[in-house]
Amino acid sequence: MKGKTLLIGSLLLAFSATSHADSLRCAKGIVSTGDRSVEVLSKCGEPASKAVTGYVVSERQNLEVPQEEWIYTPEGGMQYFLLIEGGVLTRIDSKRGS
Repeated sequence: MKGKTLLIGSLLLAFSATSHADSLRCAKGIVSTGDRSVEVLSKCGEPASKAVTGYVVSERQNLEVPQEEWIYTPEGGMQYFLLIEGGVLTRIDSKRGS
């Protein structure tokens, strides 16, 4: 019984944590990792929040580029966290809002 409780608890924790996706459906289309930030803006509009979180060395450009986090909070209780590096969408995470 203890093992079953632990398994159920682990599954609940896994489903409540942030999940990773390669694409996001927006009002004007789908954006995917690898898309340019201008494409994200044209398909999803302005994010609820946008912040520079640091700088990374871009393998494509071989120089330091800004790393930004854009947050979208459409209706429905989900939050989407987009990581933009040097103007390119590199990661999409989602989390159920509180």
